[in-house]
Amino acid sequence: MNKPNPKTYSKLPIDEFLENYFVPNEIALLLFEIGFDERCIAWTTYEDKDVTLINRPKRGKDLNLPTTVVMVPTYDQALEFFRTKKLFIVIEPNADYEDDINWRATHDTIDFKITNYSWSVYPNFFTENNGYEYFEAATYKDAQVAAMRFCINHLKLVKRNQTEKI
Repeated sequence: MNKPNPKTYSKLPIDEFLENYFVPNEIALLLFEIGFDERCIAWTTYEDKDVTLINRPKRGKDLNLPTTVVMVPTYDQALEFFRTKKLFIVIEPNADYEDDINWRATHDTIDFKITNYSWSVYPNFFTENNGYEYFEAATYKDAQVAAMRFCINHLKLVKRNQTEKI
């Protein structure tokens, strides 16, 4: 096995800056378990909490490392992965309108404060009463992570059902 060039990789602790770009390690590990191995510029391992950045996007299997490498995608890469599986995540802000009834007549703009976020996954996942199912999260990032967990669990269930039919 080729040893990686130390100049090619730089290990970074997960901090507030990286949290804005890369999915949490927990989500990266779950994505890996359902087959995600797209070209990324960051990776981690099951043993490591840090993220290692590389200078060119690569797949985990192309890194030639002696351990199982888990690629850490950006939020956009993870959402695109779900879109390729026909799962579309929609996140909408919920607002608390100051002048809920009369704002159209009296305001050029709406005065509101975002209180939380609702998220849902399409194609249509229906509840028992045949309505759309919406979920809530305190922050946009929390909504993204919760929706990704939902998609991962759904894909695991689909895979398990396909395996049981064989």
